[in-house]
Amino acid sequence: CMTVSDAMMRAARRGVECRLLVDTVGSSDFLKSDVPQRMRDAGGLGRATLALVRYQALYALPMAAVLAVLASPLIVVLFSAVWKPAAGVMAAIAVKAAIRSVGHPLGDAFKAVGRQRVLVGLNVVELPLLVGLIVAAASEGIVWVAWAVMTVELLHFSLVVALAPRYIAVRPGSVLHAVAPALGACAGVVAGAGAVRLAWDEVTVLPLMAG
Repeated sequence: CMTVSDAMMRAARRGVECRLLVDTVGSSDFLKSDVPQRMRDAGGLGRATLALVRYQALYALPMAAVLAVLASPLIVVLFSAVWKPAAGVMAAIAVKAAIRSVGHPLGDAFKAVGRQRVLVGLNVVELPLLVGLIVAAASEGIVWVAWAVMTVELLHFSLVVALAPRYIAVRPGSVLHAVAPALGACAGVVAGAGAVRLAWDEVTVLPLMAG
């Protein structure tokens, strides 16, 4: 049986502003327990989640931009020119990993409020789509397959962000605001590393270091 405090904490996690009026005479046992503190903490899940999204994005997005833009020289320097065609795969994997890193705190928040089934449901829907895209892209080569996998990851992130207001009191606009600094840094990285790649087309260690 759910208590009133449990119901209020669940509502607070959904973003509902809850207030409870008590008096020190009739509620002394309640005030001495750990329930008041747990009720205060319940509304902080959204703020903590957005802070994690911000910090994850500040690291993951610029790093993904570096790996994607400099994929060709990086592959050649590390693995030889034989592996140069894999640069497109590396770029797609870098972008996919960045999206997953940014979305990971949102998934953790869903689990924290007991909404794992929402994530499972999304995966059940996305799995056939992923298989279909891989089959469709297979004839075009492994680079197309890698970008197809990245596309499904982006879809998953978008759906989680769209459902976040309902379950964890995090609005899509708040997520965008949280990742905005990282997107700015990412744009700077793309501009700088991209300029080096355009001006210095050699696939050697020198443009890699300059980028």
